[in-house]
Amino acid sequence: MNCWSKATHLSFSLLLSTNIMRLLNTKTLQLEEFLTDIPKYAILSHTWGKEEVTFQDIQNLKVAKRKAGFHKIYKACQHARNYGFEWIWIDSCCINKESSAELSEAINSMYQYYEDSEVCYAYLCDTTRDEDPDPRFTKLCLQECRWFKRGWTLQELLAPSYVVFLDRNWKEIGTRWSLRDTVSSITSIPPRVFEEGGSIETFSIAQRMSWAAIRETTRPEDQAYCLMGLFGVSMSPIYGEGSAKAFMRLQQEIIKISDDRSIFAWRALSSDVGISESIWDSESAYSFANNGLHIRLPLLPTESEPRYNNRIFIASLHCRSDRDGRHFSVYLKKTVGRQFVRCRPDELALDYFSPALKHLHEVIVKETPPSRHMTKKKPPGFLPDTGVFHIIRPSDAKITVLQPCIGKGWAVFNQKTGRLEVGSLEVSVTAMKCRVEDTGEVFVVIIGYDVLHNIPRFKVVTGDNLPETPADLDVIWPAVESEPHRDRAQEPLASGGTISLAIQMTGKSSRNHRILEIDYITAPDPNCRALTKYMGPPIGANLDTALEVKLPKHFDKQGIFNPRYVDDLQSTPEA
Repeated sequence: MNCWSKATHLSFSLLLSTNIMRLLNTKTLQLEEFLTDIPKYAILSHTWGKEEVTFQDIQNLKVAKRKAGFHKIYKACQHARNYGFEWIWIDSCCINKESSAELSEAINSMYQYYEDSEVCYAYLCDTTRDEDPDPRFTKLCLQECRWFKRGWTLQELLAPSYVVFLDRNWKEIGTRWSLRDTVSSITSIPPRVFEEGGSIETFSIAQRMSWAAIRETTRPEDQAYCLMGLFGVSMSPIYGEGSAKAFMRLQQEIIKISDDRSIFAWRALSSDVGISESIWDSESAYSFANNGLHIRLPLLPTESEPRYNNRIFIASLHCRSDRDGRHFSVYLKKTVGRQFVRCRPDELALDYFSPALKHLHEVIVKETPPSRHMTKKKPPGFLPDTGVFHIIRPSDAKITVLQPCIGKGWAVFNQKTGRLEVGSLEVSVTAMKCRVEDTGEVFVVIIGYDVLHNIPRFKVVTGDNLPETPADLDVIWPAVESEPHRDRAQEPLASGGTISLAIQMTGKSSRNHRILEIDYITAPDPNCRALTKYMGPPIGANLDTALEVKLPKHFDKQGIFNPRYVDDLQSTPEA
């Protein structure tokens, strides 16, 4: 998400906020407001360009279609609709940014919007999917993308449970999980964040702040505002206050809910600062007052001056480096009495020795007044006892299911519709034996569904030792279950080519519904590690009655939008 279009100062109108969420209908392109019972929705993450379609524009499609950004809106709706989503949230047109109260509410709710979405489509408008199997080329393809350099897109990368990257032609590049190593090298975010489904609570405040160090925002205040969701705090945006004041307010809000002292290392390069250790019990508490930060810290004078004339002290935060275990300290300058100010803010002192409690002092740290120029944790609700997968095989893949549902537990497969249901009280494991018609080679797709955590897992098995019985699956499954969450998998075949599997989210009302795409990729290199063919549901594929994908008349057979039909969208809903 990009910076807001105009500076906005809030007033008491913020109190009149109504907590309304608007969603865009992917068929009619009409907005609808939801107060409760918000339906399943996809969400778009993008960088803003010229002539974005605003909330006011979308009210009249005759106006909206004249803007360059309309094509992006329509393609996002089309992509979401192909996977059964009736609703999508797009920041440019779903927020009335002329209302200061609504703008403030949206900024404070943004992380939650992305966290609650079923899938986030990250549209990278300045790159094209690289067909080269070497992952190094995939990194080159992505690292110059503007999306990875913007402030707001940081939370849009971390908050959703499922992120799919799309190139400028709306073709899939990969997912946050399948590209986790590449995304980690670009963003400096540890890959385990992506392996654990975006869990960031185990990382220190300083580490999370460091992830935004290289990112830019158009408005300086947004450098602080775009981080609110990462720390679970809220505050009123005040455009015009400057980045330093905005960051000071952000720190104060974080301190109200956290005793992690690594927050005071945020100005330094602090990507490896661990969470502070609470060894002082009640003595470790700190708070803000009108005269500054009240805190107890171990203080030691620096060695550069005589002990009694020294006014520069090292104050330990009792945070350790995740890299080598050394302790972090900051520099404080004594002004008068117990009052100090932060100095040398871009430096941290490192020491292997733990600070002694006998050096604890109660101090007041006052910030230098800046110059004006300066969690997805959805409620679990009802847990179904089945996982539903629609097995999609593109017509040119020529894959035949020979024997479905080899496994233990309960499983039903409908060969005609491709619907597979697996279920048990805990984890159900089944397998499908398939054959590539071109080569005759047989492979097995193992599918498991963790009902308790609503996580599907799967694996492709090739070679001579294919599982034939539930007992065979018992041997293979523990290795599959112990792996991080997976949404993409590939396995080379001995006869050449590659079997690719992809889990796709859908707009089905059931929370346990997924699409499992199975594709056969012809490749000269049997060790191909990169996706070289777009895996998408065939246009018009009948997944079942509820997920039947139909091309509206506004598109031609290739899925290209025909603008001459846009006038009909306001009055004629699609079938």
